[in-house]
Amino acid sequence: LKNILNTKVHDTTKLQVLANIVNSIESTSKEYSLYNDKFKEIAEKLLKQKNLDEASRLNAVSAIGQHYVQKGFQVQYNDYISAIKYLNMSLPYFEAKKHRIYKASVLISLGVLYNKIGSAEIATANNFKALRIFEEEKHPSGISYATQTIANLYNEQKKYKEALQYYLKTYDIYFKKNDLIL
Repeated sequence: LKNILNTKVHDTTKLQVLANIVNSIESTSKEYSLYNDKFKEIAEKLLKQKNLDEASRLNAVSAIGQHYVQKGFQVQYNDYISAIKYLNMSLPYFEAKKHRIYKASVLISLGVLYNKIGSAEIATANNFKALRIFEEEKHPSGISYATQTIANLYNEQKKYKEALQYYLKTYDIYFKKNDLIL
C-alpha cells in the first residue's frame, strides 16, 4: 500500500490508501503521525482541484476532520487539553448531512474528555448535542451510545435518579429493539 503513494495514482485513491494505512498502524508510532499528516495533505490538495465532484469533495473534507480526530485520539490519554483542541478542530469538517454521525461521535468523545478535566456542564452539553443528532438520524446504536454515556456522566456526578433514567433508555434500546446497528 505504501508504494502507491509514490505513483501517479489519482489523489482520491491515495486518500483511501492512506486511510487504510493510518487505521492499520499503531497510533503511538512516529510512522502514524507521518501518514496521518500526509492524509490531511492529500485531502487539502484534492480540495484545491477545480473540477472535483461533490462526493470526492465531501470525502476530502471529512478526511481533514478525521485527521484532527486521529490527532486527538493519539494524545487523549496523556494530554486531555490537546485532545480536546484537536477534536474541536475536527467538528467543522463534519457539517455535511452524510457526516453527522461522525460529528455526534466526536461530541461524545469531547464530553468524556471535558468530564475528565472537571467541566461537567460542557461534557453534558456535548453529550446531549450528540444524542439529538443520533435521534435525528434515527441511529439506534448511536442513541444507545449517547444515552449510556449520559448515564455514566450523571452517575459520576452522583445524580443517580437522572443516571437511572438514561440507563433504562439504553436498556430499552439494547433489549427491546430488533434493528440495533452494531
